[in-house]
Amino acid sequence: MVFENLMALWIAVEKQCPQEVAFKYLDRYLGDGPKQAPKFRWTPQDVEDVMKFRKEGINCTEIGSYYGLKGASISYLLCRKRKEVRA
Repeated sequence: MVFENLMALWIAVEKQCPQEVAFKYLDRYLGDGPKQAPKFRWTPQDVEDVMKFRKEGINCTEIGSYYGLKGASISYLLCRKRKEVRA
């Protein structure tokens, strides 16, 4: 258990991603499934936080770094949510 925690911490530092994403990387690597990067799933709280960060003036690239994603992913999320609100 301690070894897995240390490995997840190392992955988080190396990949510059949150610990939750690092544990997903580790689970994929240690499991029998395909060895690919985990897919990020947005929770309602994540979306709310992203919108709050954006209203505070934080740019998409910086917000993306909080989640281990690119700024374009954040821009796409915000655009999609704006379209949902308009519909």
